[in-house]
Amino acid sequence: VEQTETPDALKERKKRTVGKKPQVVCREVCGIVTKGTRTYCYLDDDSCFRTNDDRSGGGRGASTGPLVVIKEILLNSGKSTVEMDVNDEATEDDDDGAKAICEYGITVVDAITGTVTLGQFADDVLRSRICTLIASYGPSEVLIEGGENGASKTLVSLLQSACSPTTVISRVNPIERFPRSTAVSLEVRKMLDRTSADVHPWDATEAVKELHRRSYYPRSSRKKNPVNGNVGDCIGRWPEVLQACIQGGAELALSSFGAALFYLQRSLVDTEILSMGNVKAYIPPNNTLTSAEADKTDELSSTPEQLQNLFDKESRRDEGVDLVRGDE
Repeated sequence: VEQTETPDALKERKKRTVGKKPQVVCREVCGIVTKGTRTYCYLDDDSCFRTNDDRSGGGRGASTGPLVVIKEILLNSGKSTVEMDVNDEATEDDDDGAKAICEYGITVVDAITGTVTLGQFADDVLRSRICTLIASYGPSEVLIEGGENGASKTLVSLLQSACSPTTVISRVNPIERFPRSTAVSLEVRKMLDRTSADVHPWDATEAVKELHRRSYYPRSSRKKNPVNGNVGDCIGRWPEVLQACIQGGAELALSSFGAALFYLQRSLVDTEILSMGNVKAYIPPNNTLTSAEADKTDELSSTPEQLQNLFDKESRRDEGVDLVRGDE
């Protein structure tokens, strides 16, 4: 909570107010802090970056991990809510290699550095790739989809066992009620409020439209809105990875990004993080599927090629592999 009005501004507000006059300067909620959205400044001492058992060392603290948002779909048609036993499935595929049974879209938000990482990949019955992601990032907060067609029981169980005991795991429903702003300034209220009170956080198209409305990233033209509702317009100056997701049709990655955007907006830290334009691509390390097995799986979706190319170009860290094409 911070003071958002000067004494001079209070005097002006008194002149405009009919009836009882305000007597104190306005103080408003300027940010909601959670484990995954907390930012740090020079006022924080370094103890907040360490665990309780490692105050004298340089280890990473339990409260400094990123926010990870996961969108999951199952590729077994007709079996969206019932999965086969892990042991039976693994036994069936021992001869042919791992088989993709699900696909993930992920968004990782590091509030400390203002970095957003987007990715989309298929996974096997053991969830090898999502386990690798969780182990790599060590999230302090995880968001998954709620509702009847939300995250599977397998994913929930995996997160509970793979994440730290201090990690907060929350659900974001397919339809959420966005709180109305109480800001004194009409202009600020109009900016903070969504166009509709009922928000679809996991809708990729709605997420891109909201990015256009809030203008986190510079426009490539002077047009105020995309032409004929085409959300792919006017994004030439957006971060390359985000452009690749939109143009390459990475729906799951954009869906998870939409949920992250909703959460950041509700916490009032969206502009502080997204306006930095620091967006990276995530490609899982080589494992799981072979080319022969992937060719047998018609439902299998690959990592979007544009996202793959950007990852190879920008990160240069771990060599990624397109899940369908395999290791060439």
